[in-house]
Amino acid sequence: MLGQRFLQASLLAPLYHFDGESSPRALPIRFEEVTPVRKPGKNATTEQKSAYRQAKKTHNLSRAFVDTLRELRQNFDSQGFKDKTFIAVGDGSFCNKTTFRQPLDRTILITRARKDLRLCFPHQGPGPRYYGTEHFSPEEVYHDPAIPWKETKIFHGGRYQRIRYKEVSQILWQRGGGRRLLRLFVLAPTPYRKTKTGRHYYREKAYLLCDDNKLAAKELLQAYFDRWQIEINHRDEKSILGVGQAQVWADLSVPRVPAFMVATYSLMLLSTLETYGPTRTTAYEPLPKWRNAARRPSCQDAITLLRKQIEAKPLCQGTPTNILGYPSMVQTAAA
Repeated sequence: MLGQRFLQASLLAPLYHFDGESSPRALPIRFEEVTPVRKPGKNATTEQKSAYRQAKKTHNLSRAFVDTLRELRQNFDSQGFKDKTFIAVGDGSFCNKTTFRQPLDRTILITRARKDLRLCFPHQGPGPRYYGTEHFSPEEVYHDPAIPWKETKIFHGGRYQRIRYKEVSQILWQRGGGRRLLRLFVLAPTPYRKTKTGRHYYREKAYLLCDDNKLAAKELLQAYFDRWQIEINHRDEKSILGVGQAQVWADLSVPRVPAFMVATYSLMLLSTLETYGPTRTTAYEPLPKWRNAARRPSCQDAITLLRKQIEAKPLCQGTPTNILGYPSMVQTAAA
C-alpha cells in the first residue's frame, strides 16, 4: 500500500517585533502532494529499472522544493513585493546539490547541514584549479580554537536570549553547491531549564549552510530558529485536524482534500491573529484547573471558539430562498 507524501511551505510571522514577547507563527501557504515514483517489481526489465532511476532524479522532494520556491517568488512579486528578499529555511533533507545548485532569484536558502560535509576554500594559487586542496568539516570548525565564537541576540522560547555561533564565509562544497560560494554557521549548544530553579540542560549543536554571504548573521539565524513553528503546523494537521484520514477514492480528491483542510487551517490561524491578536485573551474558553497559563491560543482553542460562534449565530438563518435553484427544488418536491 502506497502512502501519501506532501510538501508544505509556511509563512513565518515574527510577532515578537510588535510586543517583544509573542512567539512567531507559521501560516501554511503551500501543501502539495509529491507522489513517490513507484518502484518496479522484481521481474522488471532492465529498461524499466533504468527508467525508474531516472524518474527518481526528476520526481523527488528536492526538485519539488525548488519548483515551489520559484512559484512563491513569482506570487510575492505579483503582490507587490519585488524589492523584498525571500528567505527559505529547510531541514537537513534539502541540503543537497539539487537545491544548492539551482539559481534562485532574490531568494536566500539556508538549511541544516551534516557535521561531516567536505568543505574547502577557493584555490588562491596559480593554475586552473578552482577548489582548494585543504578540506574541513563543520565539526572541525566547531572544535577549531582559531575561529572565534560570536554572540548575537535572538528571540527563542518566549524571550530574547543570546546564542553563540561561529561563521565561515566564502566556502565551497564541491559535491553539493559546486562553484557557488556558501556560508557556514556553527551554533553552540543552547542551555535551557525544565524548571526555574532546575539544572541546565544543553541541546545539540547545529550546523547551517547558506548560499548568501551578505545578509547579517542575526537575520539568518533568527529565521532558522523561527522555522520550528512549522513543526507545530504538522502536529495540528495530523493530530487535531486529521489530515490524510479522509477516505476518498476519486483521483482528484486524493490530493485536494488534504490541501483544502490545510488551507482552512491556515485561514483559521490568520483570522484569530487579526481578530483577537497573538495572545490568549478572554474570548477563548477558560483553561482547565491543571493548567496555570498559556500565552498563545492553541489550534484546539480556535476550533472550540469557532464551534461556539457557529452555535450562537448559525451561518444560515431562516428559509434559504437566495440559494440558486431552491424554488424549483421545492416545487419539484411538492409535485
